[in-house]
Amino acid sequence: VLGALALVCAYTFSNRRSSSSVWSTKSQVYLLVFLSLLLFLPPLLDSSTSPQRWLVLGGFRLYIAACVLPLILILLESLIHENRSDTSSWIFFYPVISLALAWQPDASQSLALAAIGVISIARSGARTLMKASCIVLLLAATMWSSAQPDPLQPVAYVEGVIQLAATIHIGFAGVSLLFVVL
Repeated sequence: VLGALALVCAYTFSNRRSSSSVWSTKSQVYLLVFLSLLLFLPPLLDSSTSPQRWLVLGGFRLYIAACVLPLILILLESLIHENRSDTSSWIFFYPVISLALAWQPDASQSLALAAIGVISIARSGARTLMKASCIVLLLAATMWSSAQPDPLQPVAYVEGVIQLAATIHIGFAGVSLLFVVL
């Protein structure tokens, strides 16, 4: 459900005209704050010492970072580069989100966010000192995430998805390879 919502919102943001905004800046801010808070839920709701990347909702387990990060990035880019309203406050969301990912810990998502965040922050209209402090905080949170041990073991149906699909039918192997490339 969250993934479908993220795709609909991404489509809405990508297809809007430059002269008229589909969503107001206020709506974008509310959605950005809500989605960012969702990243903090798995560690808060799980008391175990293992990585807490999954949000359990009834019988469903959602990998929350994969569901909300694309939309968060689209919202941040819109607020930083299109609206041009107080850019300095929006660039601080990158270190905060990276801190949430480090707390889970999720090094791969944190590293991907850092790569995008450094470019976005560098392109922003904020002052140089503000940009530098955001980039340092973002990279520090990313290093903290990468330095933590990840006790999660590879899962055969995730790591070996192409081989698993090939055991069913060679066509499924081709389709799964296509999805991996995409």
